Amino acid sequence: MPAIKLLLSGNREDFDVVSIIRNLTEMTCNILKKYENQTMVILEFVERDSWFIGTQSLASLEKNSFKVDVTITDQTCTKEQKTLYMKEVFNFLKEHISQLHEHSNIHIIDCKGDSYGYGGKTQDYIYYNKE
Repeated sequence: MPAIKLLLSGNREDFDVVSIIRNLTEMTCNILKKYENQTMVILEFVERDSWFIGTQSLASLEKNSFKVDVTITDQTCTKEQKTLYMKEVFNFLKEHISQLHEHSNIHIIDCKGDSYGYGGKTQDYIYYNKE
């Protein structure tokens, strides 16, 4: 069950949110081999004057940025899958966000199967009990 948290600089009306969420979900499922019906996405917007690179706000730099955190169960994806995912997600968002700052980032968070889950059950429990 991947959990995706996407932070975008600016305002909701600046983006085609439906397209971004759809494509981000599809890339996560296709590249990292996850299930769409178990993929959760949380989207948040941060004003450009409240997002800093170093000591300068994105507003003062006249740039935009994003941060993607994807939580997955440890050892369910290869390094090659993760590398491809980071490249594809960055390139996709670069096409949809104007004036993108190069320090926009993607963080794949590998959690142990006994410390991550849903429905009150760990991923290990779900895996071993085939629920």
